[in-house]
Amino acid sequence: MTAPPPTVHAVVPEGIDDPARPSGGNRYDRRVLDELAALGWAVHEHRAGALGPAPGPVLAGIPDRAVVVVDGLLGVADPAPVVRASGRLRIVVLLHMPFAEAATDEAVRRAERTLLHAAAAVVTTSEWARSWVVRHHDLPPDRVRVALPGVDLPGSRDGRCATSSTNGGRGDDETTATPGGRGGRPGDRH
Repeated sequence: MTAPPPTVHAVVPEGIDDPARPSGGNRYDRRVLDELAALGWAVHEHRAGALGPAPGPVLAGIPDRAVVVVDGLLGVADPAPVVRASGRLRIVVLLHMPFAEAATDEAVRRAERTLLHAAAAVVTTSEWARSWVVRHHDLPPDRVRVALPGVDLPGSRDGRCATSSTNGGRGDDETTATPGGRGGRPGDRH
């Protein structure tokens, strides 16, 4: 008998697939989730945000010990429910950009720091962003990974991207495309 596929829940913006509201962050979220599914993960999407339910009730409905990928913008906008859920869920934050880096409002900096410290793992889109959040939010480096955005190859039948490094392109690729790194399950602490 084969084991069931690993499962990941994803809390994403309610407009993630709305062509009237294109967003690099939404495209990145979609691609990460599609790649996890292509790797054999069972992906359960939960829409949240301005026009959808708040993240708190969404997180409350996810089973204990589940791996949950949370869009960074949703998490920074309201970190309290993510922090409350972090004791029972393995939270992985997809941080498209360090919002605190450009924020003039100290509340945004505190919200991001609180969110990232509650997460079991953080995935950034570049080595620069990874270094910035490790340094400015005092995060353990082994909890922060890089999953570079890619470019779809023209005419590619499998939809694979031209960029596949998950470690910032350093060439010592010890991680996989899973947001937990080291070939492990998303949210595993190493």
